[in-house]
Amino acid sequence: MKKSAVIFALIVWTLLSITGCNENPESGSGLSGNLGGSAGLIDLNENQILNSSGITVSAEGTGFTTTSDSSGTWNITSLPQGTYNIVFSKSGFGTFILPDFQFVGGGQASAGQVYLYQIPTYFVKKLSDSISFDEFGDADYDITFNVSFSGSIPTDSGYTNAYVFFGTNSSVSSDSNNYLYYTEIGGNAGDTSVSQKNGYDLPEILNPGKKIYTIAYAGSYSPIEFTNPITKKSSFSGLDPTPSNIDSFVVP
Repeated sequence: MKKSAVIFALIVWTLLSITGCNENPESGSGLSGNLGGSAGLIDLNENQILNSSGITVSAEGTGFTTTSDSSGTWNITSLPQGTYNIVFSKSGFGTFILPDFQFVGGGQASAGQVYLYQIPTYFVKKLSDSISFDEFGDADYDITFNVSFSGSIPTDSGYTNAYVFFGTNSSVSSDSNNYLYYTEIGGNAGDTSVSQKNGYDLPEILNPGKKIYTIAYAGSYSPIEFTNPITKKSSFSGLDPTPSNIDSFVVP
């Protein structure tokens, strides 16, 4: 799985904690000001979409909201001083939430750059997997994943992707409380099914005799994981919400 988008998100997150401070550091209760930034759209192949208009940006729990222009620029005006969850959303793309943004008011502040990832137009219809000892000795185990897709599958270019989550009981899901590990399964445009064998060294998870449960979701090329401050659960911007069936295997 590509790590560049995740690393970039962490860098942006760090910058956001810095740029949340007002450019005019006036302080005091009752101050209001403007909060702006830039929001972009990423398609299923991890390409930035040139037109970033129509992204709704709101301070959660308030009536303060705006939409981005074609360049992705947005600005909420006359926002009172306070701490807000800034919610970014657009139909067809995963929602992203910037939590606990401290807005000091008194001028213009920046929330930096945020990206929304396109939700696939297809979903994982069926998942099956099996485990065996690694035949080449490069890893402890080989796990073979068989994934079939349904829906509107892209045929011209790009990829079909699924993300398989491992858990120790049948409540496994993409919620961080319900999985121990996840892995990417990738196919090419037009593929309605993918079979992929990966080698794993995961002694903290793959213990002999242990039963592992798996579930899969279709996903964009590099979905961004973040903690939703509203639900307090892990969320992925760019995962289709429709889960596959739950499969399982016993570690030999």
